[in-house]
This record gives sequence, structure tokens and C-alpha cells, in this order.
Amino acid sequence: MSATKSCLLLLTVCLATGPGLLNAADKAPVPVPSPAQAKPADKPPSDVLALPKMEVTAQRIKKLDKMIIKLDKMITREEKKVKSTELDKALNNA
Repeated sequence: MSATKSCLLLLTVCLATGPGLLNAADKAPVPVPSPAQAKPADKPPSDVLALPKMEVTAQRIKKLDKMIIKLDKMITREEKKVKSTELDKALNNA
């Protein structure tokens, strides 16, 4: 598999699994106004977007771990095949 294909595969896996790795319970800290500043809310704002809850099961984690191990092996194989030139080393400070 070429380096381009493995990079494309890695990008696809990252894009596909990235949203699933976010924790639905994490929320941004909300500043609490003092009682003198607090006003009762008349109606909820219309621009609030509620996202669906996502559960990450142990089975999905195991599948993702296996995919990560496969990708790591492919990356390691590709790194062994690639030889840096003197120009690459000079430009990348290697």
C-alpha cells in the first residue's frame, strides 16, 4: 500500500471516529451571575442546538483499538520503506 493510500485511510478513520470519541457529558463552564444581575428567562433562545447522545460501547472501543493497531503497523511499514534524502533531512532538521 502506498503512503498516499495509507494517509487517506488514516484520514478517513479519523474523520469517521472523531465525533464518536467526544464525551457527551462534557460541558463548557457557565458563568453564574449574581442574584442582582439574574433575570428570569421569558423563552428559550431559538439558536440552541441539542445534539443526540452518543454511547460508546466496549465492543466499539475494541473495534477501534484493532483498527488503530492495524494503522500503526501500516505506518511503521511505510516508514521503513521511505528513505530520506539529504534535502529532506536539511529541510526537516532531522
